[in-house]
Amino acid sequence: MDKDDLATLGIGFGIGALTGAIIALLYAPKSGPETRQLIKDKAAYTVGTVRGKFGHGDPSGVKPE
Repeated sequence: MDKDDLATLGIGFGIGALTGAIIALLYAPKSGPETRQLIKDKAAYTVGTVRGKFGHGDPSGVKPE
């Protein structure tokens, strides 16, 4: 498995994990505004983490609860 295959695999796992997290949040017993804020916070954290891991800046924000 070469470097491009590993990158594609990693991206696929990331997209799958994000999709699963969003679906779980949408079915969570919270109000709409709470759920939207939680999705926004987690998305910002995830983008910051990915950028940090790939050398495109430091992870931003604080890990969401």
